[in-house]
Order: sequence, then structure tokens, then C-alpha cells
Amino acid sequence: MAEVLAVPYVNLYTFALTQRYFYFYVQSELETLFLNSSLDGGATFTWQSLGRPPEGVLNHAAATAFFAGELFSDGSVINQFYAFGVGIGGDHLWANVSLDDGKTWNWQNQGSLPSGAKINGRPDAVSRQSVKGGFEQDTYCYVIGSDGHLYVNYSEDTGATWHWADRGAPTGATLAVGRPSTLAYFDGTVQRIYTFAIGNDNNLYVLYGDGSTWTWLNLGHPPSGGVSNDLRDPTSVTVPPAESIFVFVIGIDGHLWVNYSGPLASPRSPVTLPGPSFGTGWSWKDLGTPPTTGIYTFFPNALLVGNESKAAVFNWNLFVFVVGNDGSLWMNSTPHAELGLSAAWTWQPLGTPPSPPSRTVAHLNGAVASTETEATLASVQMYVFVLDSLLGTDTCRWHHTLLLPAGAWTWHEQKGGP
Repeated sequence: MAEVLAVPYVNLYTFALTQRYFYFYVQSELETLFLNSSLDGGATFTWQSLGRPPEGVLNHAAATAFFAGELFSDGSVINQFYAFGVGIGGDHLWANVSLDDGKTWNWQNQGSLPSGAKINGRPDAVSRQSVKGGFEQDTYCYVIGSDGHLYVNYSEDTGATWHWADRGAPTGATLAVGRPSTLAYFDGTVQRIYTFAIGNDNNLYVLYGDGSTWTWLNLGHPPSGGVSNDLRDPTSVTVPPAESIFVFVIGIDGHLWVNYSGPLASPRSPVTLPGPSFGTGWSWKDLGTPPTTGIYTFFPNALLVGNESKAAVFNWNLFVFVVGNDGSLWMNSTPHAELGLSAAWTWQPLGTPPSPPSRTVAHLNGAVASTETEATLASVQMYVFVLDSLLGTDTCRWHHTLLLPAGAWTWHEQKGGP
């Protein structure tokens, strides 16, 4: 799940590599999609308007990008970008597309749901390497219909053609208004797509499949009760190398909960357990609330960052963000995600924008880490994009930056925004 992408500039002739960040934001008053990007490793960010389709855009964009297998004449990689949004009234899905590594953008009408239902909430998108081989890429954008069904708009030929499919609903339930969370998952033999959503019965559900066979699974709810009606949107992240899946939700008790499944009890254990692809092995863990406040709103995506110490000990760090009732940004994290439910989690206050003092955090719009490969934390940057609530509008933008290993978060205003 992403509104923010880390897509590096890569030149296969010169071996040049520069980290880049692309933050997609829908300004609802203007019904316009904006892009805030950094092409110099986060040193500077620049806003640009990507306009709006004929119907306008109301929902936050869901973005994905992939290497299309082609190069510019200078040897640099050509990435394709897709930023999906929902038109007025939920009639159509739209995509703002760049086929030339973000240089030019064009709107593409993805059409309406095949059943005639309206799109009921925000989209989420993911790309994966095609199972057909070569450089062909598959892209999937999931939405929830007003009929409570899950729908997907997909391309399995690197964006050349697009199709709609009705994935239905879980047995005995329909899906609630909200945003699904989808990811590509490789279980060692087959790469599957997992899409999580909340049912109107307050249970967490997942649809998983390999492109031809799809299965719904009821993951239940936290032991304290159902998943919150007010904060329905789940977030999910897959954790290599044990290929675990963590899904985060807010319970009706106001706590942050994680639903976890993985093929290994621990990477240090020789005992192999059924993994997510077998539909078993899912368990709940209570991650609580920030120590001094309740949770006001939930962040749409978690961040996974690898860390290898000087002693060559490797761990996966996992970060989840919320806004507290106190108007502050909070982070809950573990340095040992590979331990699964045995991992210890710690809440940390990240504060509010510094000036003027009356600013508080109103919304969380996206987060991104500069790498999801094995590296030391010293080489990783993390960005959290938020809106403050001083002006009561979307005209003032801030992002929160973490530079490791110092561990010092610093606020930076995104001036020149929409």
C-alpha cells in the first residue's frame, strides 16, 4: 500500500545509482492529483500538478512502479508509474500513467466496475514480476464496491491491456467501506497476491491466489472484539527471508493489533510451520496504544528496513505509525520482526511540527524507506508525509524525516505545495 514510492535512478552503462522519492497526493478541494518528488536522494523536493481527469479525483492515490525491461539511449532504466484514483461518485477508476520514468504523465480511464456497483473507498495497487517470465510485469489495483465485493483492475502484459474482475466477497459476509491492502508474496514456489479487507461483521479477511485460483480466508478478529468500524483500513507488510506476513489493524478496544503468519516459528528454529499460503498459522498480538494517549487515526502502510550490524548480525526492523488523540505522531517498532509474535515492540513519540506551537498532526499520507534490501541502517532514509491541522485545509504540508543510525527525527516543511 503506497502513496509514496522509492524508485532509484539506475544507469546500466555507467552504474550510476541515485535514490528518488515520489509522493502522490490528491488535493480534494481542487480535485487534482499532485506529485511531490525528490530526484536527488531526498535533498530537495519539488511539487508538480498532474492535473485531473474529466470526472475529477476525490480519493487518495494508490501508486506502483516497475522496471519495464527497456533502457533510454544513455543506458538509464525506464520505469513505468501508475497512480490510481477514483472519480466523482465512484463511477470510474482512473490512472495517471508515466511510461518514461516519470518524465511525462497522462490520464487513462480504467472504466467502471463490471457489476455496475460504485467504487466504495480508496484503491490499493501492487506490481509483481510476471509468472510468464521475461521482463513482463503484472499490475493489480484493488477496490471495494458498494455491493460489498472486492474488485480488481489488472494488467498482465506490462500495462498494454487492462481488465476488470469481480473477486466476490467472503462466505457469509460483505466487505465494509474502506481501503483494501494488497501485497505480492513469494512462498518459495509460487508468487501470490494477498489482499486484506475488513468485513461488515468486523472480521479481517484475506483473498489470496496465484493469478488463476483465488481463496477467501476469515482471519477473525482480536480476542478483545472486532476490528474498529471507524478505522477499518488494514495495512500489511511481508517480511523476508522467512516470508512472514504482518497485518495491522485497530481493534474496537482502540488498541493496535497485529495478525501474523509465517512458515517458520523462528529463522533460528528447524521446525517448519504451515505458511500463509496454506491458510493456517495466523495469530493475533496486542500492541497496545501509545503510553500517554489513545489512537486517533491509523497509518496506511508499515515500513520494513533491514539492518546488518558490524558483527554481521542481520535483523529486520518494522515500523508502524499512528496519530494519537494528543495530535502527535507516534511510532511503534520492533528491531526483530523475523522473530514473529515473539518480537518485542516499543512505542516512541515523534512529536508535532515545531512552528508555530499550535500545529498538530491531522492526517498521515504515506511513508517510505529508501531500501528494502539487506543493508545497514546507516544507509537508510525514512520519510513520513503528514498534514498538519493549523489551517484546517490541505494547503500546508509537512514531512517527517528519520536519518539513521543517529535516530534523530527532524521536521521539514514541504513548501510550494498545492
